[in-house]
Amino acid sequence: MLIGHGWDGKTVLRAQGHVIAHVTLLLLATSFLFFSYISRFGYGVLLPRIIEEMELSRTEAGLAFSFCIFFYSFFSIVSGRLFDRFGIIVVSLLCIIHGIGMILVGVSNNLFLLILSLSIAGLGASSSWTPMVALVSSNLPASWRGRNTGILETGIRISHGAVGLIIPPIALTMGWRTVWWLFSIPLFVYAAFFRLLSKRRSRLKMSVERRGLVSYGEIIHSRSFWFVGLSYSFMAFASYIFLTFFVDFLEHEVKLPYVEASAMISVMGFMGIAGAILLSWISDKIGRRIVLVVANGISSMNLALFSFLPFNESLVFALPLLMVVYGMSFGSLWPIYAACASDIFPSSVGTVLGTWTFMLGLSSLASPVVGGMIADITRSYTTALELGAIAHLLALVLITIGLPAKIEQARCKPKSS
Repeated sequence: MLIGHGWDGKTVLRAQGHVIAHVTLLLLATSFLFFSYISRFGYGVLLPRIIEEMELSRTEAGLAFSFCIFFYSFFSIVSGRLFDRFGIIVVSLLCIIHGIGMILVGVSNNLFLLILSLSIAGLGASSSWTPMVALVSSNLPASWRGRNTGILETGIRISHGAVGLIIPPIALTMGWRTVWWLFSIPLFVYAAFFRLLSKRRSRLKMSVERRGLVSYGEIIHSRSFWFVGLSYSFMAFASYIFLTFFVDFLEHEVKLPYVEASAMISVMGFMGIAGAILLSWISDKIGRRIVLVVANGISSMNLALFSFLPFNESLVFALPLLMVVYGMSFGSLWPIYAACASDIFPSSVGTVLGTWTFMLGLSSLASPVVGGMIADITRSYTTALELGAIAHLLALVLITIGLPAKIEQARCKPKSS
């Protein structure tokens, strides 16, 4: 029996033929995440070209992306709660907004328009991670929560790996603006598809029953909610320093050609697939805490090593290996944190994960600005990378203190909606 939230948000789905439904649901959500995350990963790869054409400082370039992160994070609270109540139609509407934002980024010719366009794209991008995790976690078996979010993460990691291979040839031959226009098209296709599902849910052979949501008051009184959320936030701060500036760092400080620098992101992204699946599965077996501690520790070590790349040729030679290791740990962190939301409040995953996403969004908002300012002041990204390493260590400490080795589900009784 397959149980979860109905498309109208006030019901729970009960499906026949659940094996096929499981696979279909995972494929749908995973493929959607691939296209949804192109814009976020693509910005870092396109950043050197955007800075050159628009004559931006590193601080300005980071500030523009921070607005994208802020609107994504803030509206993740809204989209998560709306999905818990109204279902997949929310994703359809946000897909349209996301696509419009990407088109506008492609026509931006100054900092103000770039910020405005990225803000719109960020708002629409809130259709991605939180609603998809809520959809999958609510409808698939509880014993597979880590694996389910790990499979979802493969869509993001494939996207991460693909941008370093696909985007540079397009940007160099057709211009960086064309990249944004091309990748807006799938978002409109998914918007139509999700709309079709919301209107024709009877064809899915699902029956429904009512179930309530956990209130915000019950959520914010959970100790694990705060510690996991803060750990998640520090991890995101470190990650967005890397995602925003690493290609520019490799090209201008390590002196790698643009195509080779972008290829390193692809190595990391594709290795993240293995990390997302393998380590998420391990977290189902031995617990979330130990895997999150190890992954944050490895990520911290890697960012520290990256900061020495301009000064050590042997490290540059070992860069592909470092990217493999970092990709494994990086790819595992996001789905395992998300699985914690399903463990703590299984009936309100969208609400919990949306609130966490807002918390990590505040740190991610500061991350590109702080990283860009440090780079402009010191004329190097090395200090920013070292700051990211420290943030991973703080995430490690918080998850060690605040997350039980084996999370117990919240015992509060859900209130009827």
